[in-house]
Amino acid sequence: MRAAPLFLLCFWTTRFSFAERRNQTRATNHESSALKLPYDTYFNKHTRSREGKCELGSWVRHSSPRDYYVARDALAGQLEVNREKRLHEQPSKQQKFIEATLYRWQPLDAECLWAHADLKSTCHLVNSLDIGRIVFVGDSLSYLQFMSFVFLLGLDHGSGKAPGSERTTDGRQSVSISVPCDSKTRKPTFELHFVRNHYLLGTSNTKCYAPRAKGCFSELGTKCNRNSCIPWVPLLNKGPRTLLILNTGAHSHSTALFEASINEAIKATAKFIRSRRDIVVFRTTPAGHPNCSQYDAPFVTLAEAQCKASLGVNNEFTQKFSWHLFANFTRLLKTKVAEFAEEHQMHDLRHSGGAMVLNVDPMTALRGDGHRPQLGDCLHYYLPGPVDSWNHLLISVLLQKRASEIARSIEGLSEELRAIGDFAE
Repeated sequence: MRAAPLFLLCFWTTRFSFAERRNQTRATNHESSALKLPYDTYFNKHTRSREGKCELGSWVRHSSPRDYYVARDALAGQLEVNREKRLHEQPSKQQKFIEATLYRWQPLDAECLWAHADLKSTCHLVNSLDIGRIVFVGDSLSYLQFMSFVFLLGLDHGSGKAPGSERTTDGRQSVSISVPCDSKTRKPTFELHFVRNHYLLGTSNTKCYAPRAKGCFSELGTKCNRNSCIPWVPLLNKGPRTLLILNTGAHSHSTALFEASINEAIKATAKFIRSRRDIVVFRTTPAGHPNCSQYDAPFVTLAEAQCKASLGVNNEFTQKFSWHLFANFTRLLKTKVAEFAEEHQMHDLRHSGGAMVLNVDPMTALRGDGHRPQLGDCLHYYLPGPVDSWNHLLISVLLQKRASEIARSIEGLSEELRAIGDFAE
């Protein structure tokens, strides 16, 4: 009896969402000023102490998307257009990109400094924050974000694979790229790394990581192998100041396991924040969309997305992969990181480093489209796609925090100058 009201609620929510999407199309796909202005101009105009909220907004369709890299399937390292199971979404002469790539994220808050993640904005960020390397640690979703970042920076050289990708003698993947910001000298400015580790386990376990180990278990009691639990802390023990993007959750099937993973990660990164002023970003894990093959456009509202998720709560994949727990993971992650940041008084990225949460849940919840349903995959996305906006959000949030720090410094100096002026005769 309870299912009927929920169904009716979702019906009306979806109906109004379609009406809103139609009105949105009629509005000629209005862009925010952040997308119209060049990066330098927008950054200079928005150097202020207030930080706008960038994670809430909507997806706006554009008939002429920015051609920032060739459409690829990052997980397989092949061109999407060559995948037989995606023939129904082939680009055409009239429309170069597949439909799911035509949408851009438009933040709701006008104060959000929304920057495109590319080589120029990233180089500005690493120079401003004195960062020597960017490291992604996590599972296949983190690898997807890493590969998106590689493509957005123009580092794939048309191969569909990250340069510097290698495998160690025991078959474990290792990805390391030197990124030049100066096009003339081509000297490396910062390093880019990916380490696969499903539970963010930082220490090595020789038994677990033996070349042919079978049935071994990690420190948390979770089953692992040489490809899914590669130690990442040894990489950080030496080297320059680091921007570290961590994620776990997709392989956690209980809140207790997720909490244990986060506790271990916070404990492991604390020393690097204190000693080297590292910046640690914990990305949230958005849940998949049950029956994603039915969606060909983004949801307009979170209410619509939540209704669809509620109707699919008993879906086979939702239960098998514990997608219904991911919202709890996000709440717990926010609490843990906020307590950690407050305890260590991390309020200035430039001078003290810090820890923060990158919440990609709202924007990703709206994207039931763009998944890989022909491969039975309603969690990962094709690239280009929604994951690109995870990196845009990452760069935008960090640039905005830096801008607000600069603004507060200027305000503080102005107050001091006025105070000194009071003493002048």
